Amino acid sequence: GVLTGADDAVDRIIHPDDLPTMRELREKNKDSTALISAILRFQHQAGHYLWVETHWRRIADKYGNFTHSVAALRDITEHKKLVANLELERLNLKLVLDATKIVTYQRDMSSNHLTVSPEFSAVFGYDPSFFEGKPHAQDHLIHPDDISMVKAHWDQYANSDEVSTLVTRAKHKDGHYIWIESYV
Repeated sequence: GVLTGADDAVDRIIHPDDLPTMRELREKNKDSTALISAILRFQHQAGHYLWVETHWRRIADKYGNFTHSVAALRDITEHKKLVANLELERLNLKLVLDATKIVTYQRDMSSNHLTVSPEFSAVFGYDPSFFEGKPHAQDHLIHPDDISMVKAHWDQYANSDEVSTLVTRAKHKDGHYIWIESYV
C-alpha cells in the first residue's frame, strides 16, 4: 500500500523503543539517496509487534529534489525468536557445563588436533591454549598403563557413529592422575 505522510505514519506504528533509532537514521540520511537498512519493530494491525528488516532509499529527480521513497520490508520475527531461543539454550548449556565441570572437546582425526572447552583448566589444571599448535599434546596426559586401551578404543570408534564410553586415568598439571569418563 501507499502511506501518505509516510514519516508520521511510520512513527505511529514503530515500537516506541525503536523510534529514536528511526529518527536518527532519517536525520543522518536526510540529504542522501543512500540505501538505509535497519531492523526495527513495527506494530501489526492486530496490535502485536513484528520484527522487520527494512531497506529504503529516497529517490531524487534530475535536479536533486526528493520525489519519493522506495522500501522493502521483510518480517523476521520467527528468525529473531529462533536466535533468542538458541542463545537461551547456549546459556543453559553453559550453566550446566560450569556447574558440572564437564569438559568438551573436538579431535580432528586427520591431524590429531584437539580443541577443548574452557572447563578443561578447572579439571586438568592446564589452560585450553596448551593444545594450540601441538597435535599430540594430549598423549602425555594418558596414564602409561592406559595408553594401549585408549589407542584401541580410538581405532575402534574413530569412524563410527556409535557413542562409546571410555574410563581411564589422565594426568593433572600438578602431576597426580584423575579418573575420567569420556563419551566419544
